[in-house]
Amino acid sequence: MTAPMEREIESLPQLLDHLGLLLANSVEAATTALDADNLDQILLTGCGDSHHVGLAAALAFRQLVHVPTSAVTSMQCARFMVSYLPHPPSRTLVVTVSSSGKVSRTMEALELANQAGAQTLAVTKDPASPLGRAADVVFVVPELSKPKQPRTDIFPGTHSLIGSLMALFHLAVQLAVDKRQLKATEAQGLRAELTDLTHQTQNVLEGLGATVADAARRWLKSDCFVFCGCGPALGSAHAYAAKLVEAAGDLAVVQDLEEWAHLQYFGRQADTPTFLISSGERDADRLQEVSVAAKAIGRRVVIVTPQSAEMFAPDSADWIWSVSRSVRDCFSSALTVLPGLLFASERSSLLKEPYFRAFSGGRSREGGGGISRIQSSRRWPKLPDN
Repeated sequence: MTAPMEREIESLPQLLDHLGLLLANSVEAATTALDADNLDQILLTGCGDSHHVGLAAALAFRQLVHVPTSAVTSMQCARFMVSYLPHPPSRTLVVTVSSSGKVSRTMEALELANQAGAQTLAVTKDPASPLGRAADVVFVVPELSKPKQPRTDIFPGTHSLIGSLMALFHLAVQLAVDKRQLKATEAQGLRAELTDLTHQTQNVLEGLGATVADAARRWLKSDCFVFCGCGPALGSAHAYAAKLVEAAGDLAVVQDLEEWAHLQYFGRQADTPTFLISSGERDADRLQEVSVAAKAIGRRVVIVTPQSAEMFAPDSADWIWSVSRSVRDCFSSALTVLPGLLFASERSSLLKEPYFRAFSGGRSREGGGGISRIQSSRRWPKLPDN
């Protein structure tokens, strides 16, 4: 039987095709109640995958909306940021991302942002969830109907990851229109690029599936992996690590591309598999230098790039995985994230390792993780004192 993660990955083109028009048609209505003209700051916040998509999408908001945008964890946002918003706080938009709409810390970030006087928007699949009900505005990410599966199946969240990322891209385009940074025709062109990602996703999955599986087989005995990126690719790096931990239980380290040269460069284990993920032209020159350094000290290196593989010296990596030659840097994470999903799925299958450790060893599924209390953690009822 095909594993749950593999089934989800195979159906990603179908998901993107399903979401394309729905997101484009619903986002304008979702932002009508926002005061886009008077936005001075955007905070993208969430936990786990929902934080990683914020990291991956932040550049789209900076480039298109022309508003300073930061992606922060829900804990950071709730307890260390919303008490100190610039005045007036209504000029800050806090975008909370949670597929279920039930994550305690993300709920806390939204509730405290409301108390602080910020504008709030929830990106979720369930508008009736606690998160959806508490936000000023809800942007719904429609689900793709799944065939009935055995009760033992655990779906590893690749659909919610990609769906939330695409929702943020569409939100960035619409806010740019609302703020009059984009003309309607320009926005339509950007939406067409997002629609084209369906086709490009299919090409990546078909074109790289065999070589990613080969890497997983060759590195089967490794137990620590390093993932590096900068800009949108840092979001992809976090997603690689997250899915590898969830699917196979491995130690996975995420590092900024430049910081690798200052820190992981000195790691004792010479042959650590190291994935260097590019966002495009902005980081390609530095990534080439880092890859040469990594190979020189014995690392096993994969380069993932949204550009032509010919940009990099053939001997600078064990594999160079080109995912596209025609995606702009601010949308590139939608494609650069894909090899990481494939790798995690393949490794889990080879190791016969159950997803999420089958919620054993003291873990449970209740409340999104049992004793970890993801959905039942105590929330602060009011803003902390300054």
